[in-house]
Amino acid sequence: MGITFSDLEAVWMLLHGLPETPQWVVFQSLTLGLYKPPVTTSSSTTTSSMTTTAPSVSFEDVAAAFTEEANRQCGHQKLA
Repeated sequence: MGITFSDLEAVWMLLHGLPETPQWVVFQSLTLGLYKPPVTTSSSTTTSSMTTTAPSVSFEDVAAAFTEEANRQCGHQKLA
C-alpha cells in the first residue's frame, strides 16, 4: 500500500489546519501564494492533458516559515 504524499499535499494540510485567527489567515494566504497554480494544456491529438508545475518552495521551507511565525506570535503575546 504505497501512497505517495507530495510536498504540496503536506503544505495544504498544514496550512488548512491552522487556526482561523487573522494572523494565521494572512500567513496561509501569503504562503499559498508562493505556489504556482497548475498549468492546464490541451492539444488536438489528445483530449486533454494536465501538466502540474513543481512548487516553488518545499514543505521544509513552509515548516520553517511556520515555526518563525509561531515564535513571532508568541513573542508578541508575551510583550502584551
